[in-house]
Amino acid sequence: MVIKKGGDVKALWNDFCLTNKVYSAFLKVKYLLQDTFPTNTIPRSPRASQFFLPNSDFWYTYLDRFPPSHRKVGAVIEMDRILPLPRRIREGLIDRYFDEDTADDAKNDPANTACLVRVYLGENESNTLQAYDSLLNFPLRRNMVRDLELDVLQLADEMAIGLAVLHWKAGVDAMDVEFVLGSSSVMTENRLRKAPDPDEEPRSVSDALAFVERDVHIWVLDLDKAKRVVDMTLESVVRDLVPAFLGNDPYFPRPDVDGGCG
Repeated sequence: MVIKKGGDVKALWNDFCLTNKVYSAFLKVKYLLQDTFPTNTIPRSPRASQFFLPNSDFWYTYLDRFPPSHRKVGAVIEMDRILPLPRRIREGLIDRYFDEDTADDAKNDPANTACLVRVYLGENESNTLQAYDSLLNFPLRRNMVRDLELDVLQLADEMAIGLAVLHWKAGVDAMDVEFVLGSSSVMTENRLRKAPDPDEEPRSVSDALAFVERDVHIWVLDLDKAKRVVDMTLESVVRDLVPAFLGNDPYFPRPDVDGGCG
């Protein structure tokens, strides 16, 4: 569970409502899309479970539990926590992109355990030397994806699947949403999706969470600036979806960056 708070009540209420709409949309199409695109991992969205207004009793109960610098009363969303990337991946990023003299300190810095990677397929690193000192919202740009021998096309495909669900199933324009690499605990037996056959020999079957094992995949989050698109017409696509796509951070591939997704 994670707490998200802010002073703009309307924006957080929008985030709460659309986050659950998107969560429901991904949940409804997950297995259909996984069968259609068996080599891709289907993006996910966290679930927002509770919303509290600034005058809610929530603050009377929990205000003193917030750090002193975060005790300004505001609207609050309680939502699922996106698990960070596993330790071996975090340390691999530090070894690759941090200065040698700061790498050990970075690996031992508790702040760097909260590592979600923003995948920027529409941008390369600048020609000037980049200095990285934190894994918080770490920017993994297109050239870095290739340097790490990750599959640019597969990441682009999975972002496209995510956008398709946002646009056509959830009916939101995806303005300013984030596409990040995080992880989730593995559900043993894949939540019994493939039920055992009664003709098989009996065996132990569990539906428990395996927190030691992690699935790494794209998460979609932050819908405070997004809005619903009720009628998906050519006019609404040009008016709403195109500006949202072009105006976002450079998550999506652009033709003018290395000439495509290759």
